[in-house]
Amino acid sequence: KEDSTVYPFSLPITIPNLLNFVLANLDDDSHIEALVNVCHTGAGEPPKDCVARIRRLCLDIIQHQLKTYRKLRRDSKYLSKPALSVKKRQILRRLEHIREIHLILSSVDDLATDKNYYTILKKFRGYYKNLDKIGNKICKVSIKNSPLNQNKNDKNISKIERLNDEL
Repeated sequence: KEDSTVYPFSLPITIPNLLNFVLANLDDDSHIEALVNVCHTGAGEPPKDCVARIRRLCLDIIQHQLKTYRKLRRDSKYLSKPALSVKKRQILRRLEHIREIHLILSSVDDLATDKNYYTILKKFRGYYKNLDKIGNKICKVSIKNSPLNQNKNDKNISKIERLNDEL
């Protein structure tokens, strides 16, 4: 209940408003995937505008991931080398994936009729499998290098926890 979001009372309940509300509350990867599916079905905007919206979102996510990567590099002294390596790999994989989607969409006018829709779905499937593998490594590294298993001062522990929450 703490992390649930309530639909704003000030907005009328319409399909476009509900769709935008749901999209706004998805994480970056799911947001792109959902928009690709919405564009494929032809709901909402004209096809070219829909594809342009996804491409703009891709650029925003790339910008955000680059900021996260730079922050991780700045604060790398607070993380163990294995944890740092795994987190960097996760960010770089996300950047690569979003870039590929953005480039595929550069040659698409209408996802409802374009074969690239299926290419994008395959990319997402592979991406999620890859993230799952990286996520499993993060769990193993986190347990192995847990602050409970190491003697660190409270300042470093809180810094590590804050970094993990942000990433």
